[in-house]
Amino acid sequence: MSRIRLIMLSLLAAFAVSAIGSASASAAFCEPDKAPATDYAVCVQTGENPLKTAEYEGVLENENHAVASTFESEVGGLPVEIDGTTAVATLKAEDSGLSTGKIKFSGLTVVSPEHCTVPEITAEFTDKLSTPPAAITDTFTGSGPLETFAVIEFQNKPGDPIECPIKAKPLKIKGKQKTTFDAGIGTLIEHHELFAFETGSELKLGAIKAEFEATFKELEPTSDTGFENWGILES
Repeated sequence: MSRIRLIMLSLLAAFAVSAIGSASASAAFCEPDKAPATDYAVCVQTGENPLKTAEYEGVLENENHAVASTFESEVGGLPVEIDGTTAVATLKAEDSGLSTGKIKFSGLTVVSPEHCTVPEITAEFTDKLSTPPAAITDTFTGSGPLETFAVIEFQNKPGDPIECPIKAKPLKIKGKQKTTFDAGIGTLIEHHELFAFETGSELKLGAIKAEFEATFKELEPTSDTGFENWGILES
């Protein structure tokens, strides 16, 4: 299986099976005529004529912050479902070949249990790319030795005379979430998408399985240097 060189994000995105290794920068990266392909890199298209590709070191962010997200689990026998309408994902590469990421979820509604609300939820993680042939995926692993993915704090809903039945707070979601990039991630275009599906959730809320689902659209490099197109290409 090919080794991946993570220059920029995995990313959120959406998001394997093989480890990412670091490698020294090389002018040959992102050049489509290099064979055989032994590495993958996040590549951007430069403004040169003819257009050339180059490795990218920076941050990916979803330009479209309208993100439908869902967290589902159970607390004390009570089913939990939290739906969101907005999310900002930022994915950053590091020299080690692993990137760190953060997703801020807002516009949250507690579908169940009733009488509860939650403020913004922030997920923080490291992420690791995997190689084809199945797909280029990105695994988000919660932060720290306990792999804390996110913290949820249930509160009483303002104006509701009935208290929220969940008293334990804050509650930690721990573990990993696999995400998958769109099928065209190997093509240099302006925007890509990252998908998180419930089937890729290896998360727990306490001892109970937790599931997460979201789609991050219009994922792109954040840069003032004029990069227009990007993708994850064979080197």
